[in-house]
Amino acid sequence: MDELELVPERIRQLSLSEDELVLPWDAAVEAVAILEKVGFLILCWEGWLRYADGAVGHSLSYQGSREIRRYPDESWTDFSMRARQSFLKSGAESLQKFTARPENPGAQLYFCLVFSRDEDRPKGR
Repeated sequence: MDELELVPERIRQLSLSEDELVLPWDAAVEAVAILEKVGFLILCWEGWLRYADGAVGHSLSYQGSREIRRYPDESWTDFSMRARQSFLKSGAESLQKFTARPENPGAQLYFCLVFSRDEDRPKGR
């Protein structure tokens, strides 16, 4: 089961994509919390824009975050907490900058979320 199937329909309906979660900030934060409870963690995000005319595209100024990597002896729980904090910090900072100085007048910043599953972790961690 992928992450799209695990979030409520009301969140899926906000996504700019049918294939991945591309959400406004509040919905993105909620989706991360929901998916974390079922063994997923947020690896990174990519900035997308929804333009005033309804078109969508990748943001040039808000590229997102780099993929967070697990430290060799880091527990899955610690990795998950660090990944969440990285997402919350980088996403909130980008949204604040975007709100103060939009890349394109009338555009909205969306967050394309990339996850990893708990089951992908090595055994014993």
